[in-house]
Amino acid sequence: MQTIVQSDHDFSRTFDESTAQSLITLLRIGVPVTLACELQGISRRTYYYNFQTQQGFAQKVQQAKLHTVVLAAQQIFDVLQDITREKWDENNNLIAHGKYDQALRVKTAMWLLERKSEGFGGK
Repeated sequence: MQTIVQSDHDFSRTFDESTAQSLITLLRIGVPVTLACELQGISRRTYYYNFQTQQGFAQKVQQAKLHTVVLAAQQIFDVLQDITREKWDENNNLIAHGKYDQALRVKTAMWLLERKSEGFGGK
């Protein structure tokens, strides 16, 4: 990856492999591009220039953003599956609850249904 010196804003850091990897790490955990750039001392303009001109960087960014979506989907699935974790504890004569409270499970289900219904004429 070539080193690109950015020219806008007050940042003077160059865009090198270390910067690219740090950005990808931040994007992978869901940090927005603007904040990731600020944390790395580069401008958004530099980020987008490299995104458009460095195919390897663009591909890694897309994979990182997809990873974030997959993690979120796994968490939603875990919350929604939590109801199946509730079962009768015969030793203590009570219901063994799941990891999440009922309110969170309901909120998560409603959120997901709202998003899914958008494709079917919902909001």
